[in-house]
Amino acid sequence: MESVDKDREKKDKRNAYRRTEEYKAKRRATRDLSKDRERWAQYYAKPEVKEYLRQRAKQYKARPEVKERLVKHHAKEYVEKGKQRGLDNIKNLNDNYVKMILVKHTNLTYKDIPKELVEVKRLEMLIRREYLANTTPTERLKESKKKSKARNPNAAKNYYLANKQKHAEAVKLWREKNKEKYLAANYAWREANKEKIRAQEKARYHKNKENQLERGKKYREENREALRERSKNNYAKNKEAINAKRRNLTPEQREHINALARIAARRRKLLTKESQDEKRN
Repeated sequence: MESVDKDREKKDKRNAYRRTEEYKAKRRATRDLSKDRERWAQYYAKPEVKEYLRQRAKQYKARPEVKERLVKHHAKEYVEKGKQRGLDNIKNLNDNYVKMILVKHTNLTYKDIPKELVEVKRLEMLIRREYLANTTPTERLKESKKKSKARNPNAAKNYYLANKQKHAEAVKLWREKNKEKYLAANYAWREANKEKIRAQEKARYHKNKENQLERGKKYREENREALRERSKNNYAKNKEAINAKRRNLTPEQREHINALARIAARRRKLLTKESQDEKRN
């Protein structure tokens, strides 16, 4: 009997010591959480343990007082209160919510997180919320691109060169899906950059003048009838506007147009003569 009392006394002392803060701090400093998790995972994976836990949970939930508590716990009002309480915690950045964020993104546990770290994290989250409230998604995207470009100026260029074919296919697919939007944006851009486009086309033309003239001549010869028909249709459609514009021409402009008309008439005459000679031969 005395030995039983001694064993009980030792056990009570051991349990009392394990409840002290000194033991808990020593335990937290020395234990390896990864090993503990692995050991408990192996223990709970055993079929007999799974069956035992299932039966115990079943017996526990079968008690009348537990059933009543669970029904109350899952009642609609209780669920709504819980949701509202969680939303209030997020809105007010309560300590438990901030700790949950820290645990999620670090290897710390709830007990290892000091109060100073919670305050710093709360301040960071408040600054982030203020920034999101005072900026639009477009502004944030521009700022992000600017920072990315500052970190690695050639990243976009290198990606484009490495995925040129893929990029071209994606652009083509987007234009097909958003044809009206693309045409409207292209027209607006051309209207806003008329002088720039004109200068580029002029420079391109002078750079390859002979080639451009040859291509133009070849195109006109191949599509003479279509061009003539299109010209007639355009004139018929805009007859009044063209005539009004002609009435407001200066003498110099009128002389220039007449000279171009005479050149065109000579060219037509030569072409008809050449075609007649070919038929005779």
